[in-house]
Amino acid sequence: MERKPCLWISSVKGTLMANLRVRFLEDIMGQLPELRHLDPASSSLPKRVDLFICALGFEPRCLTIPEALSQEGPRASKAIYCQYSTNAQDNGVNRGRLLESLQRIAAQTVSLEADDVLFTQRLRELFVEPPDRVESADRAILVDVSVMANRVLMRVMKSLLETDRQVIILYSEAATYHPSSQEYHSAPGQWSSDSSLGLERGVSSVAVSGDYPGYHLDQLPDCVLLFPSFKNERARAVIGRVDPALAVGNTDLDKIVWFLGVPHRSENRWRLAAMREINAVKSDAVQYEVDTFDYRESLRKLEHVYVERVGKYRFSLAPMGSKMQAIGAALFAYLHQDVAVVFATPFEYNAAHYSDGCLDRWMIDFGNMERVRSLLDSVGMLTVED
Repeated sequence: MERKPCLWISSVKGTLMANLRVRFLEDIMGQLPELRHLDPASSSLPKRVDLFICALGFEPRCLTIPEALSQEGPRASKAIYCQYSTNAQDNGVNRGRLLESLQRIAAQTVSLEADDVLFTQRLRELFVEPPDRVESADRAILVDVSVMANRVLMRVMKSLLETDRQVIILYSEAATYHPSSQEYHSAPGQWSSDSSLGLERGVSSVAVSGDYPGYHLDQLPDCVLLFPSFKNERARAVIGRVDPALAVGNTDLDKIVWFLGVPHRSENRWRLAAMREINAVKSDAVQYEVDTFDYRESLRKLEHVYVERVGKYRFSLAPMGSKMQAIGAALFAYLHQDVAVVFATPFEYNAAHYSDGCLDRWMIDFGNMERVRSLLDSVGMLTVED
């Protein structure tokens, strides 16, 4: 992010001169943890944790981390798995094996309906510690986000940011993401227009999140911060929900900012151009390329746009990109509670055209979330420098 000029204030008392300086996001970025490789058997994970959270999905990697942890990883007091209203039959294929793993990991297993309006409240209730808990060694929370939809991941992150526990994010990377280059380039138009292809079908609902409602008090023009998916229906639905005039092109391009994912593996870089084609992102549109695997880059570029435009627009954020991009979006939404988050939920996901296998496993150890909150809360504050 291009750094804005700092505000310096000098005061003299005797021979002491103190400089007051505004702290920017860039000042704390080096203190946020990196994504690194996960070895469930290594000492990088605690031996005991309080909670393990995951999701039940149709992708094979739904089982990768739970099964690995069940064999050689930490043990938890409680396991929580999220269930979706979409693709219930497809997801059910993995239920038996997931429950077997969770029963080996934890003494108690709890399911939560991810699309229930009370999901966040019920998750928070499960975070409440027993009154007799005095130990600190097992207060960590492990969260497997491998098959966690972004609308759920954002809600989970909001709840995690309210805790004072160690939080470790786990992620299994798919071996193959659909469409493959051959699948897409054999019929590129069909991936945006044919309901039989693509990763999603239709839009069942589009709404501002109750967990991230934003505070649009000023009558300013709308600006949509959009991480698109590989199906343009959801992007169009979000844009139309924020301002119908934007959806029909009745506006200047400055009011929609596109954050386009750049895959971290070179063999998948063709997907960037495909994302532009599917979502009809023209060369003169306001757009940023953002690494799909670096949550900090998403946070940094969102902050750059916000600082550049705050006071001129009111913001709506639609995080439909990668899991790491959604984590960056959640931290950004914590920083700026005036930003409304908009979710567009598909009628269903296309289980046959999503992903296959697991190529690698990753983790982000945020440490104690109280420290993360303190870092984020310090952005925009005056600090004293000698």
